Amino acid sequence: GLTLLEFSPANDTNAFVVTKQTADQHRLQKVSDLAPVASQLTLGGPPECESRPFCIPGLRDTYGVTFGKVEKIGACDSATANALDAGKVDVALLCSTQSIIASKGWVVLEDDKQLQKADNIVPVIRKDVLNDEIAGLLNGVSAKLNTQNITELNARVELEQDDPEAVAGEFLEQQQLV
Repeated sequence: GLTLLEFSPANDTNAFVVTKQTADQHRLQKVSDLAPVASQLTLGGPPECESRPFCIPGLRDTYGVTFGKVEKIGACDSATANALDAGKVDVALLCSTQSIIASKGWVVLEDDKQLQKADNIVPVIRKDVLNDEIAGLLNGVSAKLNTQNITELNARVELEQDDPEAVAGEFLEQQQLV
């Protein structure tokens, strides 16, 4: 009973992230750069990372990357980001729109062999409540979302502790959607 509406250009995908210091120390710019040094590094990510095709199996099969240690923390959450910040992990699996990445000056390793698929933001709605007006409104919002503005909106909520409803309302007004 669900249907998808138009997806937005905003891409909130998995990202392998390192601190600037780790990137500089090991000359890391892209995921394939991890292959010769991963055995010396600790990866932090969700418990299911061990079996997910886009995580440990994908890193091994696509990039030849095998980490020396894996810390099971969480998926796209502050605990994983905090572990990276504290040096408890060397590489963190985060979501690309997490605002802490830019605020800390961390390096998102380029997925040079396209292991990660795009995770575009898309509205999902029950068919029994969908009508042309609702579809038009939600598709209008989707058209205005992009990776940069989603990351900025996330920063206002995550870092500045602004009220999510107020942040969303201001965005809708600025984009002339309400």
